[in-house]
Amino acid sequence: MFEFDEPYQRDLALIGLGILVVLLCVGAFVFVSETNQSTRWLTVDETDTIYPTEEVVAFESMTPAQQRTFKAALADPENYVEVTNASTKVWEDHRAVRYENRTYEVEVAVT
Repeated sequence: MFEFDEPYQRDLALIGLGILVVLLCVGAFVFVSETNQSTRWLTVDETDTIYPTEEVVAFESMTPAQQRTFKAALADPENYVEVTNASTKVWEDHRAVRYENRTYEVEVAVT
């Protein structure tokens, strides 16, 4: 189908094809990631459970967006709120939050 005058031309064509395939795969991954986003919910419940120190995060250690989300969940009558502009990693890495001398169990649900 294609004839190459020099041996290196075939190698260059294969390298170019390989780069194209990689770019297409990356583009497909980004597209799927952007279109299949799940909704995350934060649930907050006050608890008397004493957790090990490494399982509790101080409210002050969270980012401002995480603090706003946590407070919104506390203010909600059902004690849960959709997480929109904050990373959920801090709540996934810890089982509780220490806030105003109280301990709150936290859980992230994905729908």
